[in-house]
Amino acid sequence: MSLVPYSDSESDVEDDIPLPILFDRKRDNIERSIEMIEGEEIGNETKTFRRRKCNAGNWKSVIPKRAHDFGVEVRSVRNKIVPARQVRTLKDYSQCKCECKKFVKIGNCKLQVCRQFYIGTLSISEKKVFNAHIKKEVIFNISTGSLQRKHRKRFVPEIDIDFVKAHINSFPFDKHQKHIEEKIYVKAGIATKEIMPNMF
Repeated sequence: MSLVPYSDSESDVEDDIPLPILFDRKRDNIERSIEMIEGEEIGNETKTFRRRKCNAGNWKSVIPKRAHDFGVEVRSVRNKIVPARQVRTLKDYSQCKCECKKFVKIGNCKLQVCRQFYIGTLSISEKKVFNAHIKKEVIFNISTGSLQRKHRKRFVPEIDIDFVKAHINSFPFDKHQKHIEEKIYVKAGIATKEIMPNMF
């Protein structure tokens, strides 16, 4: 609080009142607070000061990434030149292991079809097509059947399978409970003493 000297007239008191200063670490904030207080006393519109928002689009690491997306040669943050992007054509199968051509028969005509369209209509992946071509028999040029349960570790001979089936069938099994005549069902309302009198 600041001490105000005593005076009889009210006008002298108003003139002698010092402006309250909001102390802060920076001078700019002190000056701004004084301006805001003066503006309130005078009746002028005070400026509202907002904090600066970080603009991620102007960061040093983001600008080259955006330029690279547009296909421009860029110098990276580590001062290395990143070459421009090159769009590969869909017909470039130079790195393909198996060159496969897709055909569709319409009557007696054979029409070559786009590979992606052919695979999409069958809803299969390219890997299945490649595996089918790799596993073809050399003599007959026919794809081999599935090799499931034919590996040495998982192969089960047919003799063992027949033995297990015969063992299961050797056990006699009764029909459904309702059709069994040997079972005796107790009537409702009978106490346990009547069923087993010797036990109680």
